[in-house]
Amino acid sequence: MLPSLEHRGGVVVRRVPTLINVLRTPVMPALFREVMRGGWDVVHSHSPPPIAAYFACTAAENIGVPHVLTYHADDEIPIPALGPVIVAAYRWSMGHYTFAHSDQVVVSTQTYASTSRLVWNYDPEVIGAAIDAGRFGSHVDGARMRRSLGIPPPEEGHMVLFVGRLVPHKGVEFLLEAIPMLRPSARVVVVGEGHHRDMLEASARARGVSDRVVFVGGVPQEELPALYRAADVCVLPSISRLEAFGLVGLESMASERPVVLSDIPGVREVIEDGKEGLLAAPADPEDIAAKVNTLLDDPALRAEMGARGRERVLRHFTWEVVGAQFRRIYERLASER
Repeated sequence: MLPSLEHRGGVVVRRVPTLINVLRTPVMPALFREVMRGGWDVVHSHSPPPIAAYFACTAAENIGVPHVLTYHADDEIPIPALGPVIVAAYRWSMGHYTFAHSDQVVVSTQTYASTSRLVWNYDPEVIGAAIDAGRFGSHVDGARMRRSLGIPPPEEGHMVLFVGRLVPHKGVEFLLEAIPMLRPSARVVVVGEGHHRDMLEASARARGVSDRVVFVGGVPQEELPALYRAADVCVLPSISRLEAFGLVGLESMASERPVVLSDIPGVREVIEDGKEGLLAAPADPEDIAAKVNTLLDDPALRAEMGARGRERVLRHFTWEVVGAQFRRIYERLASER
């Protein structure tokens, strides 16, 4: 268990307990009490988790401190009939309060800002996600990782990589459906855990592609750079607005590997189609396979897109670039109060 108080890189980290999880959403009244202790110049919360953002916002309002809300994704509850009712009830109650009492709303992409009803009236600032680009890149050796996975070297075979939670909105089943249409040299490596894993492995067996897909499970963060460098192409086949950006796209690009991303709001803005990777129609195995094959067939194109991808990350998506954008917001709000 992580400590309740920790100092990391000059930052004081205070952790509060979760009282209960409701529909995989943490409910943390202790967060309200922690913010109410005061001493803050700005309170910055994130949604999801939506209830945590509500607690942080109400406490900030009570103590007269500006509140910044980063809105990552629209809420979805996959329960027929009841799910949309619960989401609507939240939006018109706690969700409305959180937005109305936030001094600045932030979203990660312009396409998401323009297509999400919740943010239209709040003049959101667009600030992309960020990664530590120094962890990824050509200095990382992926060859050993490739051998450990039983994938032939690049001149003999291809590795197609998925990284993420194994949950329905990630669309991994459509990548599995695409496998028979991929080049015979391609092997798919699925990295991640989730309640969808058993179903996905059963689906691979039923489709007769178990010999062409490797389910790695969860891996330590320190192994991710080598996994990206081991791959030839990385795929994010998400199908839902719960995926509003996709950090794995940035990590792949920082590793100089081209990406195939779903053409959905938010995710599509991570790349310029045809420059750092290719966009594929969501929930369309044929199009996913076609875009992956285009890259597998052209090593020079993969190298060009990989190089442009890292350049794009360094220009727009490092902690230094994104941190400076948030700092300007914090300084403006603190001075106004």
